[in-house]
Amino acid sequence: MNMARRVKKSMDSDKFNALLFAFAALLLILNSCNSSDDGSSSRYAIFDSDDDDVLQTPFEVAEVRFADLVDDMRLVPKGIGPYGCDHEYNETCREDDAELQVISLEAFFIDAHEVTWGRYALCVLDGDCPDNECMPSDGGEDLPAGCVGAEDAENYCQWAGKRLPTDVEWERAARGLAGRYYPWGDQWCETCLNWCDGDGRCDGSVDGYSEAAPVAAFPDGASPYGALDMGGNVWEITLGTLGEGDETTDAYYARGGGFAYGDLEIPADYATELYRTYRRALYDETMKGQFLGFRCAVEAEYE
Repeated sequence: MNMARRVKKSMDSDKFNALLFAFAALLLILNSCNSSDDGSSSRYAIFDSDDDDVLQTPFEVAEVRFADLVDDMRLVPKGIGPYGCDHEYNETCREDDAELQVISLEAFFIDAHEVTWGRYALCVLDGDCPDNECMPSDGGEDLPAGCVGAEDAENYCQWAGKRLPTDVEWERAARGLAGRYYPWGDQWCETCLNWCDGDGRCDGSVDGYSEAAPVAAFPDGASPYGALDMGGNVWEITLGTLGEGDETTDAYYARGGGFAYGDLEIPADYATELYRTYRRALYDETMKGQFLGFRCAVEAEYE
């Protein structure tokens, strides 16, 4: 199966795109000198407006409009944007968060929402995914699949003709070129996601769900590219690296926060920070539970 999804490229826009990305990088550097760390505005925001407001070339607009037509995925256009957390200036950075970098990415597609039990069950029926102890016996098709490990997630994505998103791709899809603190913007919104509310009790008293929610339950929490639940619902497995320079190894990270913490010890005053787009936790098999799921991605091939 061809894992690439084709999008058309306007040849007249190449030069303009190059200038746009260079200008974006310059603005990124300039903005780093004037910012606050309180979450009211992103220190590394490249533009004040959303991505779809600044991607005005015929090529970029055509990509965004075409994204909804591709297998219930969303297209993340190519561009230059921030990745990671500024450990020197941002007091909310944690040890597992990547160091702040400016990353150029080619366009790619990412699932519009987390992989559901309905989809995962089809992979089980085909024999490409193992039975899952948390799979509901009746109903629940629109709930995100949980209790998965990294191998389970990779098996499913391969079965679907896709792959796990890289850690950089996942963050780009969640925060956009403007470097949002949360998928929906820079300000906290307690009704834009399924989160561990209730002062750490995760009781659903604020968001309405004490456990996982249907994947389309929080449309107001969509990312700049229309991806849902990139904050809250279930944590999502991504493929990244551990280490620096030539001393790096492959590693998996859990992203997006979730409706529960599992065995993670989370301070009460840290709850809302858990759902920031740059927050990540190094994944290991002990994190496997109903609160841990995934989504898939695939390259965009130009013609």
